[in-house]
Amino acid sequence: MDERLTIILALKGRHQFTERWLNFANKNLNKFKILIADGSNKDDYYTLDKKKFPNLDILQKKFPPNLEIKDFIEKLYTSSQATASKYILYADNDDFLNENELINNLNFLDENKSYSASRGEIYDFSIDSFNEIYGNIIGLKRFIKPLSFEKENSFDRFYEFAVNRQGLLHCITRRDIFIEILKISIDNKFFDLTTFLLFYNYYLAISGKIFCSSNLYMLHQNHKFMLSKNSKLISIKNSGFMSEEVTENFLKIISKKVFNDEIENLDKINKIKDIFYRNFILEKLVYYEDVELNKSLKLKILDLVKDTLVFSLYLKAKNVIKKKNNFIENDVNYKIIKVFLKQE
Repeated sequence: MDERLTIILALKGRHQFTERWLNFANKNLNKFKILIADGSNKDDYYTLDKKKFPNLDILQKKFPPNLEIKDFIEKLYTSSQATASKYILYADNDDFLNENELINNLNFLDENKSYSASRGEIYDFSIDSFNEIYGNIIGLKRFIKPLSFEKENSFDRFYEFAVNRQGLLHCITRRDIFIEILKISIDNKFFDLTTFLLFYNYYLAISGKIFCSSNLYMLHQNHKFMLSKNSKLISIKNSGFMSEEVTENFLKIISKKVFNDEIENLDKINKIKDIFYRNFILEKLVYYEDVELNKSLKLKILDLVKDTLVFSLYLKAKNVIKKKNNFIENDVNYKIIKVFLKQE
């Protein structure tokens, strides 16, 4: 057992996905502690039978139903406090992790104290079966840009991240930084998904360098049950950035962290504001308005057909015409996941 890392598996329903994830972990991801943070609806918590997963060190914590993003953030905060590991990795039950690469990244962080987090390549995939639990992998593509943020100066990293934004939630992260970000989010009520994720990503990048290796780190499944398909959750119009108070507070906190400045400095805050607005707010307000209009019909059609045989046949057709990705499909760790997902 590698005591350095705890994987926090965040749950809300989707028990077939959880059962499959734990089966995979029992065979291919059993060197680390796993904390199941279950925020399912009342009377619908996952029933954990540890006898089915003899190779895993699992702790399950049950939380009130995650009805809002606030509940989700508080669940992660409480869970992280219950861990004693040096590092934390957040995962969902549709994420397949490469154990060897996790160890490589842990070793890297141990040897490089100036880095706050680390990860490798993350790919997105779909499955051609109707229930999307087991089947052939299709639609394989890079999910997140493989970028490192390694400037020495925190302001330089802030700027570097501002113009190259990406999700960092699935990085292996130093426990103290993970907890600090969640605590600040709760204290300042960053309780919508857009505001929380942006704050998490920016604060992590300015807290220390971020490393991304060129090796397969995780496969993330794209499927019809994903919460991220809910356009309201990721809408700027429904975010804290519609509030001047939340936005001002967000940028003051970032500014103080960037400049290591306990005293409010208007010039420094304005410098951060200018970069942030230019590289996010104005651009994204227009972008999300356009996306929402363009996606409305597509989402309505998808909602009608996602549970039908037609949709399943569509997925199989994609498998026939898909383009091969030789780099990832020749990777031994990809093959392990691919073989596992073929079982019924």
